[in-house]
Amino acid sequence: MDKRARNLKPGEPGPRLYEERTQFPNVIDLNVDGRYVTTKLSTLTKYPRKMLASMFSGRQEIDKDKDGRYVIDCDSKIFGHILEFLRFESLPYGNVVDAVLEYLEFFGLRAVR
Repeated sequence: MDKRARNLKPGEPGPRLYEERTQFPNVIDLNVDGRYVTTKLSTLTKYPRKMLASMFSGRQEIDKDKDGRYVIDCDSKIFGHILEFLRFESLPYGNVVDAVLEYLEFFGLRAVR
């Protein structure tokens, strides 16, 4: 039992078990390595048990830049391909595919491929 809960007086509210969750708008503004990207919340949360969905579920705190955009600290060009993968489940061609696969692995998305 929480130490604070043991010392409560009758009628006193108990400690919060969970912090209030952040509510996200349907359209999300991102700052990805200095590049501004706008996408739908449903795109980021397409796979509920994966990292991006967790980041935008309200269970984690996400840094914002000075203009209120959520910061994703990774290569913006590669992240653009991640968004395309989430939208269309397709991969790019050429020499960028290896980097995209690494990011898919990082975000826990490679298995959904």
